[in-house]
Amino acid sequence: MSLDRSTKKLAQNTGFVLVAELVVQLTRAATIFVLAELFPKDDLGVYAALLALTTLLAPVSQWGMNHVGVRAIARNVPFTDVWAKVSSTIFFGGLIGTTVAVGIAWLIYDVQLWIVVAFGIAQLIGFNTAQAATMMSEAHHRSDVGLRINIVGGIVRLTALASFFFLGFDRLSQWALFLLTGMTFWGATSALQVAKAFNGTHRATKLTREDIRLGVGFTFVQTSASGQTDIDKIVLEANDLTSDTANYAPGYRIAEMTTIPLIAIVRATYSEFFRRGESTIREAMAFSKRLTAIASAYGIVAGLCLFFLAPLVHIVIDESKLTEVVDVVRWIAFIPFVKGLQYFPGNVLSGSDHHNLRSVIIFITAAVNLVGNLIFIPRYGWQAAATTTAVSEFLFAGLLWTAVITLARREDRQLTG
Repeated sequence: MSLDRSTKKLAQNTGFVLVAELVVQLTRAATIFVLAELFPKDDLGVYAALLALTTLLAPVSQWGMNHVGVRAIARNVPFTDVWAKVSSTIFFGGLIGTTVAVGIAWLIYDVQLWIVVAFGIAQLIGFNTAQAATMMSEAHHRSDVGLRINIVGGIVRLTALASFFFLGFDRLSQWALFLLTGMTFWGATSALQVAKAFNGTHRATKLTREDIRLGVGFTFVQTSASGQTDIDKIVLEANDLTSDTANYAPGYRIAEMTTIPLIAIVRATYSEFFRRGESTIREAMAFSKRLTAIASAYGIVAGLCLFFLAPLVHIVIDESKLTEVVDVVRWIAFIPFVKGLQYFPGNVLSGSDHHNLRSVIIFITAAVNLVGNLIFIPRYGWQAAATTTAVSEFLFAGLLWTAVITLARREDRQLTG
């Protein structure tokens, strides 16, 4: 394939992924904004904490098989075999993850456990299946299939949200049933769409030793990444800082939405790093530098917009109810810039089979984040969460680039020596 055709295909896939990610993020944002208006503050805080908890457990319940699957497809393993492993792992792992979520919630939250079960099945089986189906489609350069999956998800989420609103519901226990129904339906339809597009099967399949070995690395990285993103919300709620959680969660969601274009590029290029990294890390690194230049420029502009336009958030969120959400957005306006620095060197390491090094780096930064949260959140609330996030995120970016540059130089010495 020529460079022009490759570039055109990449741009096309990025466009499909961008629209798909916009659908997902906008519907997720609409959900938290509407629930912020409807829920009592206590329910909103518990909702944010349960969402963070299930997000944290998601990589473990998948055992990294969605990422192992992308790697396998990029290296020409038959799609049917890959999807059978991915889908069966998500189902059985989701049941285990839900059980773990119930145990954690029983220890640290004041919430009915059946609500945790509903969240667990919805997020760890329903949502994870849809996410994996999207990733497998994108790895197969069929981002149009991923777009259809996410359009269905957007329709499902908005239908559930509209029904919840217009029927006059306003409690977390009621929303748990809507979430369970919607996400289960989305997961099932996503699996059916993948089966139709690629002749994928739903049979239960055992993982090989190689799958388990690779899965450990991806699970560790994804769990640590989720912890870095969501542990602050869990710690806030565990310290009974419900008001802080209620302000911080929507504010973080707003900042996170500005990374949608970055995520589109990441997802569209993800499998390409495995192809390039199989050759040399220098080739993957050069690809990463071009993408990072674009991402960091965008991140600066997006961060400035977040800071100066933060008061507009009160168009959709009642100022009298969440008084500090504008301050939250301004404190974490660095998010799009630092994420743009992180995404692509991390994918260089994974794509060139240095995933264990990526695991070590993210473990270090996640540990810094966790310790900072545990020490400072009880005293300073969401401000501590935002500050600790900044320290750990920039540390993560710095360590990733240091590792990639060091490995590239070592490779050059080996090739010339």
